[in-house]
Order: sequence, then structure tokens, then C-alpha cells
Amino acid sequence: MEKTGKHQSPIKEQRDNYWSEFYSKDSVTHQPSDFACYVHQTFNIEGKKVLDIGCGNGRDAEYFVRKSC
Repeated sequence: MEKTGKHQSPIKEQRDNYWSEFYSKDSVTHQPSDFACYVHQTFNIEGKKVLDIGCGNGRDAEYFVRKSC
């Protein structure tokens, strides 16, 4: 059962702060991963649905959209 209210656990707050800071930096790449490029080049996925699970900043999902997947 989840607690309700304004306060979140210190661990969740620390995690949220970490990722907020991580993604606010300009050093985060927006280039697709090598794996996404491999999948696109190796498998016939154009015009098919692709599910990017755990997509981080969405760089691979964006790549697949640009490639009509």
C-alpha cells in the first residue's frame, strides 16, 4: 500500500534528484545507441511497431520514428 501525502521517501527523492540533474545536462547524447542502429540495419523493421522499453532519454525511440518504424 502506498503512502499518501506530500512527503516522499528520502531514497526516492535522492533518485529523482539524481536523474533530474543527469538529464538536465547538455552532455547527454541524443545519438542513437549502437544497438538501435544494429537492429535497424539487421532486421526488416521499417513500417513495423517497435517498443523501446527502458528508453532513458528516448534517443533510440526517436531514431526508430525517424526511420519509419
